[in-house]
Amino acid sequence: MASPHAHLQKLDEHFLDNSFVEGERLSRGDFILHQVLASAPAAFRERPNILRWFRHIATHPRELADALPDTGVAFEELKLQVELWSQQQSDGNVKLTWEPSRDQVWEHKSRMIRHNLKEVLGEDRMEDILKEGRGLRIYWGTATTGRIHIGYFVPMAKIADYLKAGCEVTILFADLHAYLDNMKAPWELLKLRARYYEVIIKTIMLSLQALDEEHLHVDAQFGGVDQRKIFTFAEKYLPQLGYTKRIHLMSPLVPGLSGGKMSASEEDSKIDLLDPPHVVKRKIKKAFCEPKNITDNGLLSIVEYVIFPLCCPPKGGLLVNLDSGKKTKTYTSVRDLESDFAAGDVHPGELKDMVEHYLNILLVPIRAAFTSADKRVLVNRAYPKTYKGGRGVRSFDSALKQMSASTSL
Repeated sequence: MASPHAHLQKLDEHFLDNSFVEGERLSRGDFILHQVLASAPAAFRERPNILRWFRHIATHPRELADALPDTGVAFEELKLQVELWSQQQSDGNVKLTWEPSRDQVWEHKSRMIRHNLKEVLGEDRMEDILKEGRGLRIYWGTATTGRIHIGYFVPMAKIADYLKAGCEVTILFADLHAYLDNMKAPWELLKLRARYYEVIIKTIMLSLQALDEEHLHVDAQFGGVDQRKIFTFAEKYLPQLGYTKRIHLMSPLVPGLSGGKMSASEEDSKIDLLDPPHVVKRKIKKAFCEPKNITDNGLLSIVEYVIFPLCCPPKGGLLVNLDSGKKTKTYTSVRDLESDFAAGDVHPGELKDMVEHYLNILLVPIRAAFTSADKRVLVNRAYPKTYKGGRGVRSFDSALKQMSASTSL
């Protein structure tokens, strides 16, 4: 085992290059380590970098620790860090180690799971599972209908949070749901029957999605707030079928660029993950963005739920070019950006330039993955421009015949 002096040296070297435990961002880990080392200040009195860090953390109120956002370092990782840096006083009688309590572990996981969610149904049941010490089993389903757009970054960021919190996540590609949802009855002479089918199919789909929770053996289902009707349906009817009521986690939705929900079926309301830079620029430039309006502003929602969670670096914040590029300002909080936009200090054109810049950073590796010929063929065959779910050039009947021929033995 390494000597106490070796541990101290490693810790001192860490704070030579880093301001905080996690680098350049204050976290709960700083308060935990500060509490550990506070019982033996003589042990690091000759370590200038530890001493500087220690005095700096002492200037922050202890209550701040509970208000700090989760930054992705699990309690188990902090435990390993602090154990690695655990020290002994010169007489060797006191070993400074930190062991998280069971309550600290599950509370941390609960905070990470709830972070950036709009609503949780069944929070008590969720906490009971976390208190047991096992990871939450979550499923997220998506219908394979329209092409994927930037709104999908929101659930992806949350799924990353769930994984960091030790959850087991199942992703369901609901192709049956997609087929039923996209199917439009073509019999024009039977309009009443078509309406009847629509009502029946939508009712069946509610039941199918509710039953997914049981047959996937999950504790929770994750979705957008637009799924609330389905979630409350499941809460009401699953127990009547003898099944356990599940937990439901709901994230916000990214508004469309022209207002309303971002939809795969409305070309100008969404940004496709494979849109080239010039198309991203055109769509962002056309986006509705009224000066000083922060309540009906889809671009600010993209900043809050997509760009900040996925692009904000640990060392600093996000840059906005102001005054025609003559100066820049760094934002570490979306609330600060909202405040400046509401005051008119950030203009719509400047916000649009920022959103365009950071979205293209996110899209570069995705575009690169689809440059090969086989991937381009896949996209073109999956989403042919002449077929739009039975409402385009090809009829529903001809599409169905081709599907039947291609799947026959």
